[in-house]
Amino acid sequence: MKLLALDCSTDRLSLAVQHEDRVFTHHGLAGAQASGTVIDAVLALLVQAELPMASLQAIAFGRGPGAFTGLRTACSVAQGLASAPDAFIGLLQGRNFGKQLVKLI
Repeated sequence: MKLLALDCSTDRLSLAVQHEDRVFTHHGLAGAQASGTVIDAVLALLVQAELPMASLQAIAFGRGPGAFTGLRTACSVAQGLASAPDAFIGLLQGRNFGKQLVKLI
């Protein structure tokens, strides 16, 4: 599967890209800073994974609980990136990002 997952609901930005059997991750500061850095971080992670945006099969975002601004940021980014053909938006629930990414796969 070719999956992008992002979570901005806490003070940490968590991104993951799965490209077949490989998983690439990025962690950084979230909060108010996330809206200014998340797109660049996503693009850099896709380059690292050698995965074009249009080939994504799924985009997932963390829906909280967490800060409302971070939730809006993650949702907006997921919706914007989901314009790739055949992409869909999934939801990661709760705070344990790594375990839930595995559950989606």
